[in-house]
Amino acid sequence: MVAPVGRVGDHPVSELWVVAVDGTGSPRRLTSGEAYDSAPRWAGDSLLIYFLSDRAERGTAQLHRVGLVDGVVQAVTCWAGGVSGHLPLTGAGISDWGMLAATGEQGPFEAALGGSSGWEGPDPHRHDRLSPISYASRVRTPMLIMHGENDTNVPVSQAEFFHRALRRFGVEHEYVVYPRENHSIRERNHQLDVLRRTHAWLDRWLG
Repeated sequence: MVAPVGRVGDHPVSELWVVAVDGTGSPRRLTSGEAYDSAPRWAGDSLLIYFLSDRAERGTAQLHRVGLVDGVVQAVTCWAGGVSGHLPLTGAGISDWGMLAATGEQGPFEAALGGSSGWEGPDPHRHDRLSPISYASRVRTPMLIMHGENDTNVPVSQAEFFHRALRRFGVEHEYVVYPRENHSIRERNHQLDVLRRTHAWLDRWLG
């Protein structure tokens, strides 16, 4: 399982520990420093995907059994849904950088990451090339999408947008919105649901 940034910080991460204790995954970092993870290059350049491809060529990774998980830097996770062999699992995921610049609480920062915001003038916009929603028609892998209803950092419209696109193209997926939750899932019953859904999803597709 690969987590770009949000799941590998200096804090307890119950989602990854569940997978590790179960023996079906290894929650360890696959890159040597956050420069490759946190640089604003996720969707278009996909450095983590290239890293894994390089590992696969050397026989040290199984790309057909890799799950992509993260709580914030979801552009690469959503985008990778169109790459055969990767299993995306998203929480508070980004699907459209332009819409996030307009509706998220860190608009200027998101516009910088996406490369544009949409109000600079008519197409083409750089954020369209970097937004996972632009490649939704290519998605072939099943996706689990979980989001907090009251998320102000990455509004739930990001998840709804991708959900509608996946439904339009007939992609198998689950879409779960947790009421009252913001960017982090806090209520105990919701946390348990996230753990159970994550475990069941990974066990179903990677077990």
